[in-house]
Amino acid sequence: MSREQKHLDLLDYTRAVAIISVVAYHCLVAIGAQLYWNGSTRDLNAPFSNLVLLPLNLGSLGVAIFFVVSGFCIHLSFQLQGKKYAGFFIRRFFRLYPAYLVCLVFFAFAFPKTSLAFSGPATNESWRQFISHLLFIHNFEPGTFFGINASFWSLAVEVQLYLLYPLLLLLVSRFGWKHALIILGTTEVLIHVASQVVLFNTISAHPFLAQIPKGLLSFVYGLSRSPLAYWFSWSLGALIADCYLTNKPQPLAAVSPMIWVGCMAVCFLFRPLSEFLFMTGCLLTATILSRLINNPPEINRDRFGWRFLSKVGVCSYSLYLLHQPILFAMPTAWLNPYGNLAKILFLGIVGFAILFLSCLFYIAIEAPGIKLGKNIIKLLTPPPIRTDKLPTTQA
Repeated sequence: MSREQKHLDLLDYTRAVAIISVVAYHCLVAIGAQLYWNGSTRDLNAPFSNLVLLPLNLGSLGVAIFFVVSGFCIHLSFQLQGKKYAGFFIRRFFRLYPAYLVCLVFFAFAFPKTSLAFSGPATNESWRQFISHLLFIHNFEPGTFFGINASFWSLAVEVQLYLLYPLLLLLVSRFGWKHALIILGTTEVLIHVASQVVLFNTISAHPFLAQIPKGLLSFVYGLSRSPLAYWFSWSLGALIADCYLTNKPQPLAAVSPMIWVGCMAVCFLFRPLSEFLFMTGCLLTATILSRLINNPPEINRDRFGWRFLSKVGVCSYSLYLLHQPILFAMPTAWLNPYGNLAKILFLGIVGFAILFLSCLFYIAIEAPGIKLGKNIIKLLTPPPIRTDKLPTTQA
């Protein structure tokens, strides 16, 4: 197996782990079995069945895995495909938007279980939801952040990160990767600190915090859900891709993953640090991915388990688009006598059915959209000049 094929497979497997984690977490949320906060710490006095399911609480970090992989793929494809922004943005548009638009219309207009669906006559609010999602700006307001399909929040952030990608390259060309990431990392940390101030103002209504103008609080909230709050985390993937392309040492490969695992545990358990859980999840992902890029494991791709993960990775975007509203619409009250473990098992079976639906959706919608983008780029790309047809001149 070639080096390139190993890395291509590695990305599919990584996407599969990410989407399985996200689906598992949303199964947990659908039955209300996640661990809640008790003041400044996690409530570990939860029912035993909830504690058994504790690892699934970290499944939301599958989105962090997606962000790092996205940064890697964006930088890799841009560098390998001629560094042309027109082709880059056309390719990104048709990679995401056709499948997203179909799901957006379906969940907004035709799926009655969606929390903010158009279940009755369209109102100004319902149109505001739809248009903000259509334009990928729904992440800036609390009222639209989880509207229509809660999983769509990350897509808005990713699209905005694509728009910031040329600026990232400009920063790197001006300051180098190290100093550019220091700038982005400092910005991300400061935004999360400010976000915690807003959070504790909401929870405790401390007299000092109560003096902060509401307009400033709204601004900080929007900033904390903007691409700037994820830019460093996403750019870690781009750094890994750049080192891979230039055959430079992976800077994070020397870091022990257990450092980030410990940081994640602290951020998960203590609310004042919870805003940094996503960032530490991205650092853990980047560290592990760096090590795997350096030393790709030997994997028998013909084994069923690896072939299954590869298929899941290929269909991961379709599965991400479809799964959450369907899971949340599933009735689980009839399983109350059997406990949360039975509910999770039931939703897991539903998840496999959604995976099958996602594969069909990929074949019917997502893959043709990607192909359409490639064909448009071909039409816009001038044919190469045939040097053998150029006229010759006599000396």
